[in-house]
Amino acid sequence: MAPLHTACETLAAKVVEPTLDCLQKMVAHQHLRGEMDVGGTTRESKLLTRVMESVCKCYDIADEAVELLVLKTMLSAVTSTSLRVHGECVLKAVRTCYNIYLGSKVPVNQTTAKASLTQMLVIVFRRMEADSSTVPVQPIVVADLMEPSDRLASDQNVTQFVQSFITKVVQDIEVAFNPAHSQSLDDGAFDLAVTASATGAAAAGSLVEDKDMLDVKYWDVNMLAGAVTDPTKSLGGGDGK
Repeated sequence: MAPLHTACETLAAKVVEPTLDCLQKMVAHQHLRGEMDVGGTTRESKLLTRVMESVCKCYDIADEAVELLVLKTMLSAVTSTSLRVHGECVLKAVRTCYNIYLGSKVPVNQTTAKASLTQMLVIVFRRMEADSSTVPVQPIVVADLMEPSDRLASDQNVTQFVQSFITKVVQDIEVAFNPAHSQSLDDGAFDLAVTASATGAAAAGSLVEDKDMLDVKYWDVNMLAGAVTDPTKSLGGGDGK
C-alpha cells in the first residue's frame, strides 16, 4: 500500500490515474480489508487512512479523468463490505464529492459527484438503520435527483453515463460480496439495538424504498455546505458504516 500512497502524493495526473484505478479495483474486489478511521490505533488502520487522505488530495490536480477516478474510488470505499469507513474518513469522502461538485468545470463530473454523494448517504443511512454493514443496497435513480427544469436542459447521455457509473460501482461491490448466497445478519456495526426483523426488512430494500429515502434525506446534500466549511461539524453521530 505504501507505494500506492506515494504515487497519489505525487499529484501527477499520469501517475495518479493508474494508481487510483488500481486502488478502486482492489477495493471493489475486496482485496483491501479493515477499519478506515482517523482515530484508528492499528498500523493497518493508519495506513488505510493515509491512503484515503491521499486519494482525496488528488482532487487538487483538477483533471477531468482524475476527478472521476477519485469519485469512483471514494464511492467504492464507502460501499465496500470489506472496508469500514468511519467518522472523519466518511466526512472527507463527502467533502471531496462536494468539492468536485462545486469546483469541476465539466458538467458530467458535477452530476457524477452529486449522484455519488447521494448514493453514499443512502448507503450510510440504510446500514445505520439495519445496524449492519452487509445490507444490500440498490443503485439510486439518477434522474430522480434532477429538478424538472434540469431534466429538460440536461443531455440524456449525461444522465445515462452517470447512472451507469453509479450502477457499476454498486454492483461490483454486491457481486464481490455475493449477497445471493449470504444472509444479512446483525453484525453490530453500529452497536445499536435492532431486531432481526428490522434487519431483514432493510435487506429486502428496493429502488422504490431508496427513492423514498432520498425524499427524506435529500436535505443532507444541501446541509453539506456547512459541514465542508466548518470542519468541526460532524455528520449525525460519527461512524459511516
